[in-house]
Amino acid sequence: MHRGAELAAQWPAFVTANRSALLLFRRVGEPLPEVAQVQAHLHRARAEVLHHGSGVYAAGMPCLRFTQPAYLPLVLPDGVAPHSSAELLLDGCLVAMGVLESAPAPCAAFEGVQAAASALGWEWFHGGVIVRALSEHDGDRPIPAPISAVDQLHFTRRYVGDLWMWYVAGRLVSSGMFPLGEVARAVMAARRHRCRPITPVLRRTMVPQARSEATVAVLIPTVDRVPYLRAALEQLRAQTHRPTQIIVVDQTPAASRDHQLEADFPELPLHVVRLDAAGQSSARNAGIHQVRADWTLLLDDDIDFPPTLIAQHVALCEATGADVSVGVATEDGVTPLPEAQRGWRLSPVLMGGNSLVRTALLRNVRGFDLAFDGGSRADGDLGLRLQRAGALMLLDGANSLHHHHAPRGGLRVHKARAVTRASARQRILGRHPVVATELYICLRYFGEWSMREVRLVRLFSGLRMEGGRLARVARLTVGVLTLWPEWRWQEQAVARARVMAVTHPSLEDFEIPQIHGRT
Repeated sequence: MHRGAELAAQWPAFVTANRSALLLFRRVGEPLPEVAQVQAHLHRARAEVLHHGSGVYAAGMPCLRFTQPAYLPLVLPDGVAPHSSAELLLDGCLVAMGVLESAPAPCAAFEGVQAAASALGWEWFHGGVIVRALSEHDGDRPIPAPISAVDQLHFTRRYVGDLWMWYVAGRLVSSGMFPLGEVARAVMAARRHRCRPITPVLRRTMVPQARSEATVAVLIPTVDRVPYLRAALEQLRAQTHRPTQIIVVDQTPAASRDHQLEADFPELPLHVVRLDAAGQSSARNAGIHQVRADWTLLLDDDIDFPPTLIAQHVALCEATGADVSVGVATEDGVTPLPEAQRGWRLSPVLMGGNSLVRTALLRNVRGFDLAFDGGSRADGDLGLRLQRAGALMLLDGANSLHHHHAPRGGLRVHKARAVTRASARQRILGRHPVVATELYICLRYFGEWSMREVRLVRLFSGLRMEGGRLARVARLTVGVLTLWPEWRWQEQAVARARVMAVTHPSLEDFEIPQIHGRT
């Protein structure tokens, strides 16, 4: 029996342990703490699972770098404060007993304990368990040797997909990590593996029971979308949790501005900030300067949302102690989340069109980077800085709105995000190319390797589309024929990203005013 199977076999003994909190593995020579100490440690970290180490398994798990090269839960934090983690280091890991009773056990098909632990952490993070880590920068913990090729491919096949297993196999060979013969044998072994189904433990969505006293400011940047904006304001009239501020930052050209907004919505706490130059980051930062509420709700202007949107965000944060509540968005032609995924869990993203953030934290990370004024990924950059600051970010799959992707205005003013990833995958000639702002994020938070892998992933994913077999074959043919032009386009984006990395970040300095007696 290999060590991954041994860990899975021992798991039932952990689950039946008569303790309210469990120290899963302790370091050699360290004393076993009292249960009360373990519980207190978990409470302070706002965690159900707390382990020591970050960036450890990602370093020994190249398949994560190959398939998730700029993934928010894998970014290293600024300090040693607890932060959410998609990794799991069993050495010195604290686990609440409730997790062991309801969350998945390790998969016995993995050969090594490291791989089984990595898979377990991945399932827990994405399945609804609050996994947090304390980073260590003292150099005491060595970087593990790479996990076996068969475990790498099994991990990829299980959590990313069959097609991506073949991609990772190619990268393991082309990067020189494993010889071709070993990878070929690993592919055959991974395809034979049969593992238990992935069973999420998502919580129910928070339903507001009593009126909260939390104050919320709604921040909406807008450019040349008057009908959509007015529809959004109409829906804010109906919110069950009334916002204390509605800040609209209007960057519409002066000749096309709607100067009747305040007069037509007198019952709303509406304040319109008008800017002559359009820029998504500068507009949002201008709005953040005006916020005087506990929380800031980031919304787009071209959306439809239910009357409980704000109340549900607030309820989740107050019930869990979260710093950020991230909702989801539906789009025309895109399949919505299945019912099984509409609970709440740790968030791997920040969506700037449906997220509630503590105002003080938003200001502490210095708002939006002006590098993204004319490009996409501003919310992704903010999410990475919130993650590095240790924010507890939760994704609520049931707190949904509908995003229209208006044909004019917004980032389309800058000719950015005219085609989304979802829409590109529905068309034979659809392109969703790498852009400079995306590669700038790679350089800033992950390094050169991330930029290289993002480019390769985008080329590979560009060969695929949704639809029938004939459409998929046509897309594959077009993708192969356009690989060289696409690579040249990427080279231009790389050059722009390198310039951005020298001239940015450009972050705002905010005052942190007293809000309800707090800072």
